[in-house]
Amino acid sequence: MILAMLIKNKKQGFSLLELLLTIAIFSVVSMGAGYLIIDATVTTDVNTKKISATLLAKEGLEAARSIRDDQGFDHLDIGSDNGVVFDETDNIWGFNGDSSDTSVDNLYTRVVSVDSVSGLGYIKKITSTVTAVSGLRNISVTLVTYLTDWR
Repeated sequence: MILAMLIKNKKQGFSLLELLLTIAIFSVVSMGAGYLIIDATVTTDVNTKKISATLLAKEGLEAARSIRDDQGFDHLDIGSDNGVVFDETDNIWGFNGDSSDTSVDNLYTRVVSVDSVSGLGYIKKITSTVTAVSGLRNISVTLVTYLTDWR
């Protein structure tokens, strides 16, 4: 009879050890799920900024191409690190001539550099580099193209 009462009492509730073990397992699972959610959010932010940086770098190359087409091949000054600006009055792209003023929307820094291709004066190498900071991660995108004096 005493044994039957002990078994009956044991089945009525949870012991403290079972409760602590359940809380520990729930905590570990919850922290793992929380980490995955935070990591997904950070990754989304970084990838969004990488996409925007790539588009801005492409825009820098297209601006240099537009300068060549609209203003002439000689306006692509060799050895210069420039920001590019769009003049809405004249509806043309231009270099701002100042490598310290290359901020885009105060989030990105874009530098467009023009270099010569050795021995070929009619070809210029255009490099567009965009950098940004996303949290603790630095993002940098560099695109390169070659432009010729086709006229």
